[in-house]
Amino acid sequence: MGIVIRGPDYWFSRPAAARIKAGSIVSFGIDPETGDAFPDFDVLMVVMELYIDPRSRARMAKVAISPNDHPDAVEYHDIPIDYLELIE
Repeated sequence: MGIVIRGPDYWFSRPAAARIKAGSIVSFGIDPETGDAFPDFDVLMVVMELYIDPRSRARMAKVAISPNDHPDAVEYHDIPIDYLELIE
């Protein structure tokens, strides 16, 4: 059997962040600029697609937003992924 080499613990103990992908249910998380939490808007937000904005090079999500009290009304918005938090 060969020699087993142990590397530094920090190589292997990185926390795995939850990945937002198409079909994920998300909400607004914490504002990365101020660190404050966004208020609850009482809406259902579903990610339709992910892309990178060619001008700003920011990771963006096209999100379908539907108010909980009017589920038939849907709006589509492009939101930077850093502003979103994964729910499901």
